[in-house]
Amino acid sequence: MDLKINIMLKMKHLQLRGTVGAVLFVLLLGVVGMTEVMGQTGALSGVFSINKGTQINFSQGNLQYQASTNTWRFAENQWDYVGDDNASISESYDGWIDLFGWGTSGYDHGATCYEPWSTSKSYWDYYVYGSETYNLFDQTGQADWGYNAISNGGNQENSGWRTLTFEEWSYLLRKRQTLSGIRYAGAQLNGINGVILLPDDWDPDYFTLNNPNGINWESTYESNVITDTQWEELEKHGAVFMPAAGDRNGIRINNINEGGAWWSSTASSSVYFFGDAFVFDSDFFRHYGLSVRLVRQAQSYSFAIGTATNPVEGGMVSGAGVYGVETECTLVATPNEGYVFVGWTENGEVVSTKAEYSFTVTGGGNIVANFRYADADITDGAFTGQFSVGEGKQVYFSQGNLQYIGSSDVPQWKFAEHQWDYMGDNGQSSDDRKANRALFCWSSSG
Repeated sequence: MDLKINIMLKMKHLQLRGTVGAVLFVLLLGVVGMTEVMGQTGALSGVFSINKGTQINFSQGNLQYQASTNTWRFAENQWDYVGDDNASISESYDGWIDLFGWGTSGYDHGATCYEPWSTSKSYWDYYVYGSETYNLFDQTGQADWGYNAISNGGNQENSGWRTLTFEEWSYLLRKRQTLSGIRYAGAQLNGINGVILLPDDWDPDYFTLNNPNGINWESTYESNVITDTQWEELEKHGAVFMPAAGDRNGIRINNINEGGAWWSSTASSSVYFFGDAFVFDSDFFRHYGLSVRLVRQAQSYSFAIGTATNPVEGGMVSGAGVYGVETECTLVATPNEGYVFVGWTENGEVVSTKAEYSFTVTGGGNIVANFRYADADITDGAFTGQFSVGEGKQVYFSQGNLQYIGSSDVPQWKFAEHQWDYMGDNGQSSDDRKANRALFCWSSSG
């Protein structure tokens, strides 16, 4: 089945979920050469968090392989891809390929298909280390393409290049804190569709991207048509471009400049990209030929510390920015008129109740300053105590349980006078519209 058709069918039953995944798929609806970073040949300068305390650099381009010379290399430019010539894949082909079945690193790690030129359409031929449950990084680690000596990536075996896990892809694309608040956006560069990833320390003043972070499902990649001059600016500040290199099923090439897919090192699941939003699924075909974009651990660390206010009108915060690892960050909350400061929360957990909050930076994060009305006890039926109900979300409870007073001249809804009040048997269940009630069926709002 064509990968695009298969994914569109799955979309009809779409449920977004953070399951373990093996592939990053980009369905695109709608100028960087080799860089040496701190001695890391082939690595781009942009630094990206893949969990709270770990950062990586991307390789300069998609991984490529030439069977006739048994040579691995990175594409010269970020936007480069082989395209239809992948159909010539074979053990003796003297051209380059860049669409690989899962785990086809060239090392005999126990799978039936482990050579880069493998074209079998049997899912089970790609069981790395001989098991369906193993990941690329298990056992010897040789199932990961990064174990190879890469000619323009240092040319040494097992030198630190690797494939991201699904959890790392998910954090990078969905949870990572950046200075600008933008993690990625679809774009078109030199007529090639793709996705631009922005590094942790991206300043909004560098460049503005439309429809970022999957805000608009219907957006197209023409939303961000990038000129050569604009790309030079983006590249200078660490942006990464992931081209729409298509996919391969056997020797059939699909979705060139329409869809792109990048493997992860985690077994048996996947995440697709549609328009400007990611979609997670628990099933994928290992025999498909997909792109590989390797990473390596960054050698210098700086993390984005973002802030927010809850409610937005409650006050102001200073101190957000990019900080080096193990340096001190101080955040200061100042309430607006009519509000008082309550405390700082991160991921819904209280981290401090002091308006001036200092801490040692160990990773990126988004810290929320929480405020409340300055009035003392009850404001319009709500107590001033705040309760976290999700990341960055807090609520006030009503002063008591809801009651329906049908016996009054004009039936009305009201809160109980005290928190401990309840009607008991007096809150009778009756079809009589003049009855008083405090127990309600679902959605019986009247």
